[in-house]
Amino acid sequence: MLIAGLVAFWNWDWFIPLVDSRVSAVIGRSVHMGHLHLSLGRITRVTADDITIDNPPGWAGRPFATVERLSIEINIFDYIRNRQLVVPLIDVQTARANLVQTPDGRNNYELKLAGGSSGSSSPRIGDLRIKDSHIQAELAKLKSNLGIDIETQGEGDQAQIVADAHGTYAAAPIQAHMTGGALLSLRDKNRPWPIQLQLRNGQTTLSVAGTLQEPLQLKGANIKLEVAGQDMAQLT
Repeated sequence: MLIAGLVAFWNWDWFIPLVDSRVSAVIGRSVHMGHLHLSLGRITRVTADDITIDNPPGWAGRPFATVERLSIEINIFDYIRNRQLVVPLIDVQTARANLVQTPDGRNNYELKLAGGSSGSSSPRIGDLRIKDSHIQAELAKLKSNLGIDIETQGEGDQAQIVADAHGTYAAAPIQAHMTGGALLSLRDKNRPWPIQLQLRNGQTTLSVAGTLQEPLQLKGANIKLEVAGQDMAQLT
């Protein structure tokens, strides 16, 4: 009877203050969520709804980020057996990020992350999915105000990241469309990362197609690059 009562009335939302506090301590920002759900099993699914990440203290305006729904799958058995955190899936739905830099160089997007345990290993992440997400970047020093729509398509090795940008860069109109390989393969030096990019900034156009061996360092490029326009300085 007691167990039946617990099952009937149990509410994972009771743990929201604890989770908010722990996450806030890790990223150095106040974090709030509306609802928390757990689906227990060998692969346990944790889902948080209506997440808000605040700006730095004293920073006015829209919050730094919001996420309508974030789901994370965790392989509990692997953690128990090997003390290895295996995350088969991270699913992000309807995320919004507002990146702002003021004329004096202050910004709201540099996070002061808490240091982790030196003996802990990095989690193994299987798949990252992003749907209906948007970044708004207002960067005074670059004279830029960009809106970027982001989502992933496909799953696993066939996954792609697709981004469309529009707004201004260097005080000139800009439009761009990019298709890249899976986000999680960015750090895999053994797998060339495919990229296709079409960009127009003012009267200048740029087209890129090919692969990067180390995309985060822009190394090992095997690409076809086409640039045309009246002023190459618009792309610097």
